[in-house]
Amino acid sequence: MANNRELSQFGSFVNVDDTTRNVGIATTVRITAGGLFVGAVQAIRADGTWGGSSAGIQGAQGTTGTQGIQGIQGITGTQGTQGIQGLTGAQGATGSQGTTGAQGATGTQGATGSQGTTGSTGSTGTQGTTGTTGSTGPTGAQGTTGATWAVNDSWRTTPDGRNRFYFASNSRTYFGSANGYEFRNSGDGNIGEIDNSGNLRFNSGYGSVATAYGCRAWANFSSITGSISTRGSANVSSITRLGLGSYQMNFSNSMPDANYTVVGACTSRVGIAVCAVITTFRRDTDVRVANSTSSTTFSTCHTQNSTALDNEDINVAVFR
Repeated sequence: MANNRELSQFGSFVNVDDTTRNVGIATTVRITAGGLFVGAVQAIRADGTWGGSSAGIQGAQGTTGTQGIQGIQGITGTQGTQGIQGLTGAQGATGSQGTTGAQGATGTQGATGSQGTTGSTGSTGTQGTTGTTGSTGPTGAQGTTGATWAVNDSWRTTPDGRNRFYFASNSRTYFGSANGYEFRNSGDGNIGEIDNSGNLRFNSGYGSVATAYGCRAWANFSSITGSISTRGSANVSSITRLGLGSYQMNFSNSMPDANYTVVGACTSRVGIAVCAVITTFRRDTDVRVANSTSSTTFSTCHTQNSTALDNEDINVAVFR
């Protein structure tokens, strides 16, 4: 029993192997002047008295007695005063999105809204096929005869307030327009026009309607005998021989400025291979003479040695 007692006191320090029946100490045992120590616990004091637990060996578990009769329930005490409401805890994290519920029933139709702004007009569709011509209706009654456009030396005005026709007593007819005149063919194509500046524009082999620049003056004459003999001319009042092979052609109607062009040609004389016309120059004096609005000066000469000479067939034209 003493051994059992001692083992029970050192139960937390002694290992017992029931299989090999070996007993081992699971901690250190020290003997000092102060007594015997097992681990950090003092088992025997220095005076030899027991220093361990005073509890004896625990006996075996007794048999549980029979359950006694339960006593009568005591009267429930009065409800205590409710304590003060504790502080509200911090807001918990938002839970994950729940599953979307089933689609609810469609509500009743709302009132029709006001009419929206009308959109822009769409592109015009292609022209439909022309229907067959209907039968000719009966001839209408004869309308009232319109007023006769008698010669009265006054303008005939259209409803837009513009003067269109003027029948003069001198048998001349005038046409009025605020933006020129245009001539069209049966296919409604532009074949000619006169603009507000009086420029005549037409397509006469040009490839398109373009302004025509006419010849302002021309002459065909001879000077082989030293005197002028004119065969034909236009807008030329006279031709003066200034010297050998040099001439001045005077205009019946002056040019608007001196920036016109003079072109010419002459035929070959017997014994002379080629003859040339030199404009704005007197070959007899070797002096340049500038064009003027009333006349132009030119010369005829030999192309091989540039000597001045007269010619029996001289042709000159002026363009502006």
